[in-house]
Amino acid sequence: MSKLFQSLLALLLCFALLTPSAALAEEAEPSILDDAAIQAMLDEYIASHDINPENISVGYVYTATGDTWFYNADKWYYSASMYKVPLMMILAEKEHKGELTRDSEVKGLKLGYAEEVILTYSHNDYAHLMMSALAPTEPDCRDIYKQYAQLPDDYYVSDFRDYSYFTARFMTQVMTTLFTEPERFPNVIDCLLNAQPEDYYNLTLGQYDIAQKYGSYRDNSWRDWNHTAAIIYLPNPIILTVMTLDNPTAELTIAEVGKLFADYSLGLDSKLEQYRAEQEAARLAAEEEARRQAEEEERRLAEAAEEPDTATVLDAAEAMNPAAETPLPAAAPSAAANEENTALRLYVLIGAAGLGALCLLVYLRSRKRR
Repeated sequence: MSKLFQSLLALLLCFALLTPSAALAEEAEPSILDDAAIQAMLDEYIASHDINPENISVGYVYTATGDTWFYNADKWYYSASMYKVPLMMILAEKEHKGELTRDSEVKGLKLGYAEEVILTYSHNDYAHLMMSALAPTEPDCRDIYKQYAQLPDDYYVSDFRDYSYFTARFMTQVMTTLFTEPERFPNVIDCLLNAQPEDYYNLTLGQYDIAQKYGSYRDNSWRDWNHTAAIIYLPNPIILTVMTLDNPTAELTIAEVGKLFADYSLGLDSKLEQYRAEQEAARLAAEEEARRQAEEEERRLAEAAEEPDTATVLDAAEAMNPAAETPLPAAAPSAAANEENTALRLYVLIGAAGLGALCLLVYLRSRKRR
């Protein structure tokens, strides 16, 4: 067997052995959330603060792994000013595509200025002006928001389009799109980082950068809607949406729930670090074992190539001289018999020599091709 063939075979073996570990390294990391622990954490808070569990919703994303957790995820609330995030994402994306610049005027306002007053200071009149620039009616504009979530059309109720009702699931997905593709929406996160610097999540997590947008509104029947969606820049950032209805201390509730989820997320960091260390150790061990097996196989093939196959040579020689298999008579051979035996031995030697020459020729040709 040629050295070239040995090397190719060993290389194929090594690739086959390494492939499983490489595939393992590229797999998505498994969920590390403890759903039951999160549920118990929130249940305890709701009970201890006498909150109606039907009037609070939470959406949570641990961005290091993409794990999500929801509470009352699909309950519809009047969005109040939270709609301004997907609204301004539409305009920011036009800037990203080169259709607008921050100096472009939209309904008489420079885009950069509109972004700041709407996202940072939550200016209502200017927000409605931007809606009128994007679609014939406000409901038509809200239809455009859907592109920033990953929900089917039949998910949305008529109140979404007609009255700007959102769910925690929808708003959390919008914020996730903003977080994962920030270059697609220039300046939006920057404006949100300056919003409510002493309010909502900043009440309890002010040591971190927080890109947040609140929504607060009391309707004619005295129902109070108060919500906040945010990217909270922990060492591993989280996305958190808290939506409330008829909670007299809603802002404090939102801030304290934010602190609960931030503390829980910080605890996940060490768990994730341990998991990744174990995965890396397993990957290195698999690669080392694959390398060892490949070297062993290459050594075995090399040894096999160096050892002549004696049985094959003898079998071939006998096949060329069937008469050589005939046993000699037990009696003392005569002179004629001695001559015949000598001739037979000669034929065997000639056949063996021919076969050996043939093997040598094949070997030399294989070396010449390299």
